[in-house]
Amino acid sequence: MAIPTLATARLILRPIENGDVDGFTRIWSDPEFARHVGGPVTSPDAVWHQMAGCAGCWL
Repeated sequence: MAIPTLATARLILRPIENGDVDGFTRIWSDPEFARHVGGPVTSPDAVWHQMAGCAGCWL
């Protein structure tokens, strides 16, 4: 199954890509964000694993 891209006037939701790891690492390392999702994830490898898990939910 292909993950769809959804777009509105203000937002584009698209499938994650390997190039998103740096941005996701910054977000998941932020304590304010992390407190809502079970704690910080600071290593790029761990963040990639989180991203892959999200993508796996589409299959």
